[in-house]
Amino acid sequence: MKTKSDDCFSEDRQGITYREGKAPLTSLLIGLFGLLFVALAIGVCFEVAGWPWHGGKVMGLLTALAFASFGGAAALLAIAGVQPQRLQFHQGTRRVQGRMRGGLWLLKSIDASFDDLQHPVISASSREMNGDLYEVRVAWNGHPTLALGSFDERADAEHWQSRLNSLFEK
Repeated sequence: MKTKSDDCFSEDRQGITYREGKAPLTSLLIGLFGLLFVALAIGVCFEVAGWPWHGGKVMGLLTALAFASFGGAAALLAIAGVQPQRLQFHQGTRRVQGRMRGGLWLLKSIDASFDDLQHPVISASSREMNGDLYEVRVAWNGHPTLALGSFDERADAEHWQSRLNSLFEK
């Protein structure tokens, strides 16, 4: 059974490439949703500006702050969604290079030797429906773990784990 994560991996003579990204349409919708909440925050501020100081005005300003915060978080998600994660595991140079998910889902550069990486392992997550979900993970000394694909079938995750292991052992 071919899973969506199989489309993220590709293999050639140079090594293995991993690409993952979200659809731009999804990010656009999240961004519009965030803008709506920022507009609501501005509207609430205009509404409560003329009120005298009392509990209602304070609650109105807190509501505006909540709307603006939620809109800002949605904007970060929208920006993160259009940035594709791309990692190249070079067989010849024994390095992994590219861009990976960092803090707040934003991308950061990676250029590390295979010696700085631990061998890939499979992490299983249980789901209520459709059984477990299997993810190939590569620990990177002193940095966040690289999460590479999610698979419905353990055999699919084991295939890419073994392919990555073969690169690390050479």
